[in-house]
Amino acid sequence: MTPAGLLRTATLAFVTLLPAIVAYRMLTGRIRLAGLLADKRTGRFSLERGQLLLLTLAGGIAYWSSALAQAAAAPAGTPPAFPPLDDSLVYALGGSNLFYLAGKFARTFLRTRDR
Repeated sequence: MTPAGLLRTATLAFVTLLPAIVAYRMLTGRIRLAGLLADKRTGRFSLERGQLLLLTLAGGIAYWSSALAQAAAAPAGTPPAFPPLDDSLVYALGGSNLFYLAGKFARTFLRTRDR
């Protein structure tokens, strides 16, 4: 096997096995998910955390599938390359993080103002 082919195989194995290992550990409880979506102060569901998690996962899956499709379509002997980021994905993730930070800022500001 050529070095390029070996690198391609290793990259595909990494981007395929890593999510599978993480999912397995989450299902078996080795990665604890308790409180992941809860507001630390109130303990209730946090809308900001929920939307951030969903959009991050959706964006990661979209990019991952794009990377796999590009790697599979690349001619033999061509070193794999990361696909370009779609502008809509960047805007969606940026907006999601902005929404999360705005909620965090508002809660912190309101809490210090009420003291």
